Amino acid sequence: MDTRSNPDSPKLRPDQAELDARFQELLPHYCYGHLLFNGSRGRQLLQHRVDLAQPLSMQDLKAFNSLNLRTPFAVITAHNPRGVVASAEANDAANAELETYLGMHELWMEVRVDGLSPDGAHREPGHAVLPPRKQAKRLAAQFGQLALYYFDQQGFWLSPVLATGEPVLLNASF
Repeated sequence: MDTRSNPDSPKLRPDQAELDARFQELLPHYCYGHLLFNGSRGRQLLQHRVDLAQPLSMQDLKAFNSLNLRTPFAVITAHNPRGVVASAEANDAANAELETYLGMHELWMEVRVDGLSPDGAHREPGHAVLPPRKQAKRLAAQFGQLALYYFDQQGFWLSPVLATGEPVLLNASF
């Protein structure tokens, strides 16, 4: 329920209202973006691009299988915390910290997943990770993320993390 439009509901903290407004501003970018999966099988490098505005295909599922992606999985980045563009140095440091955390906790599937704008002009490095949705949301919150992508047998979900709201199924259909 959107408490911003209901005068009878308690007011959101100013910080939360700011996060929710930023999430709403970025929502079209999340929903119409692309995910670029990079991994390997033996010595063979594999790459697959998913358009989140289009239904998933059997080709997408076969690519996930080739990349050894087990379902469910989350896609998490450490770039641009709170939806605010950070410097390249800050983003690189945050990504290195995320990679260290994932390695220490054995959550990494060794598949890099970059979030891209459809034209490729904007790119945020991320990673496919294994934890259940609630644990993935806690991890994304540690890195200041407004939302994360979560893939299960139904498709990709956009799950708010620091922003409030319900997960949205983006591209179901196989």
